[in-house]
Amino acid sequence: YFGMKKILHAISNHIYEPNRCIGTGCYLIMVLASDSSDRQLAIAKDGAPVALAAILYKYSNDSYISEMASRATRNLSANDEAANMLASEGVCEALVKVLKESIDYNNVIEQALWAIVNMSCDNNISTIFGSADVFTSLYDIYEKYLHDSNIIDGATNCIRNLTSQSYYNISIVSKRSDEID
Repeated sequence: YFGMKKILHAISNHIYEPNRCIGTGCYLIMVLASDSSDRQLAIAKDGAPVALAAILYKYSNDSYISEMASRATRNLSANDEAANMLASEGVCEALVKVLKESIDYNNVIEQALWAIVNMSCDNNISTIFGSADVFTSLYDIYEKYLHDSNIIDGATNCIRNLTSQSYYNISIVSKRSDEID
């Protein structure tokens, strides 16, 4: 699909060369996955979830790379089937790692939050995020970005989706709320 397999192969082969990885991969996935459910699914089936999981893990503290990979994940995960493929490759855990390691980069945090919002419409995926300790990161984000309405909006939507889809997550948030009081 649009030569996506070749592009994803190039990303995989150059994962240790960040500029090639970002220049030819994450940005292109982000753009191509921005407006078509059929294209999102085709890109996911061509292997984008494997590449994005690897990139998010490896470059979780690189502001530019993790932002572009989070943007690509955000767009790709708007398709439910693609979101499930992303989750099965470990993208949930990778996004939580990005939230923890890139907390000082508001552009990264905003994109990672909206990727989580898109992915967390499924209760199984929401539970994966909860078990990956996403709520600790969300509480840290609230403290750090209290006056940044874009980030607070993303974090609030994350909590809404994560808790409305998973009883497991509701118990985590309830317990955490009790600890804060």
